[in-house]
Amino acid sequence: MNYFKILYMMILMYMSFLGWSSNNWLIMWFIMEIMFLFFVGVTSLNLGYNSVELIMKYYIVQIFFSIILLGVMIFSMFNMLLLMNMLMFFLMLFKLGLFPFHFWLIMIVGKMGWLSFYLMSSLLKIMPILMIYYMLEILNYNMLILVSVVIGSMMGINNTLIQKLMSYSSMIHLCWLLVALNFSIIFFEYYFCSYLYMLATVCYLFNLVNVYYINQSTILMGSLFYKFMIFFLVLSLAGFPPFMGFISKWIIMYLMILLNLKFLFFFMLFFSVFSIYFYLQLFFYIMMIFGLSLKWYKFNYSMSFLFLMMSPILFFYIMLYFI
Repeated sequence: MNYFKILYMMILMYMSFLGWSSNNWLIMWFIMEIMFLFFVGVTSLNLGYNSVELIMKYYIVQIFFSIILLGVMIFSMFNMLLLMNMLMFFLMLFKLGLFPFHFWLIMIVGKMGWLSFYLMSSLLKIMPILMIYYMLEILNYNMLILVSVVIGSMMGINNTLIQKLMSYSSMIHLCWLLVALNFSIIFFEYYFCSYLYMLATVCYLFNLVNVYYINQSTILMGSLFYKFMIFFLVLSLAGFPPFMGFISKWIIMYLMILLNLKFLFFFMLFFSVFSIYFYLQLFFYIMMIFGLSLKWYKFNYSMSFLFLMMSPILFFYIMLYFI
């Protein structure tokens, strides 16, 4: 079964790179649907009632809106460019899970494995973002970005389900990615690669200890070193200096100031700082409330795992050398 997961992931990565190099709407739609089918294949490997329910909900919703998207692409050939682009833009917001179409995604997360959650929060978002990139000259979506940042920051508070918390975190990072897309594709690629790595490390950690709730007892480790590694990862994802997530946001904020986008800068900065609360909530549960170790649980460290834990802070100093 693990071999099938590796095969599916390799195909998804290949399709992502293939789609990123395409500029034809129908080809991008086709690649996006192929990636969706392979994602269903990865998710279906986790047997169980919750997995079947998740696949059915996700499949029905995605197929319905994919058919609408295909129809919009066909109608766009008849000189209705602005109207069709607006419809396509809202369909892409739906696939990304941004405001005002974020409710369906929040309802699904929490019932899937961490690998499926990672793929849905990363690789499956590449094609919708690429389609939005080709519509930048026609549509202005700054207001939707601001509202999505507010929703992601406010709704992430007081969530005990880690995947829901991470989904709201993904909404905030997507807003930063769309802002970066306004400036340059290079800054977007840097931020997106950093986010992919941070998210992969966090999902790997939670999958390793099989944790889905912040008060789940299986995460209780007596090692202070292990707790600080979790702390580093949470701060990196939150954008604290001097971690990987900080330098990504730092570059985008510098560009916003340089282009005199002061309102957007202060708005994004304020609610990103506000969202740090629910990042730290996860750490406080582990460090303060549930700090006792379980005698019957043993965690085996490895050098590769320790490298993954330390890399968020090391990456910052590596990037400073090249800037």
